[in-house]
Amino acid sequence: MELRGSEILIDLVDHPGLCHRLISMCEHLQVAVDQRLRGLAGTSLEKFITNFSIHTVGLRLGDDSIVNLSPAMIQQFCLPAYGSVNQSYGGRGHVHFCSLAHSRFEHIYEALAPASEVTVVSSQFGFEYYEQQVDELRD
Repeated sequence: MELRGSEILIDLVDHPGLCHRLISMCEHLQVAVDQRLRGLAGTSLEKFITNFSIHTVGLRLGDDSIVNLSPAMIQQFCLPAYGSVNQSYGGRGHVHFCSLAHSRFEHIYEALAPASEVTVVSSQFGFEYYEQQVDELRD
């Protein structure tokens, strides 16, 4: 949304091909910048630590704009992008989005939980969801 503003939400419906191209450019840029910074810092491509100093699996992708999308749009636009980025890091990845106390955006967990493209999903309230759904998520 930073690149296009809220108009991107309309573009997703009216111009999905162009949106896929834009998202693809962002995927490649994410990987290139991360790998360049890791090279400069001497950080291994196998080591992943969040901005909160928490060890995680794969690259942590912050995607707050995902809260504006339906599960179908998440599957159509986000999952392929996450999968593409995560292939550069062993096929595993971590998606984080910020949520609000009055709106926890649980539809995101439902959309991402069965997805092989994402290993970890987190938000400020994600632990509550995992606790409530742990048996289903294990299956």
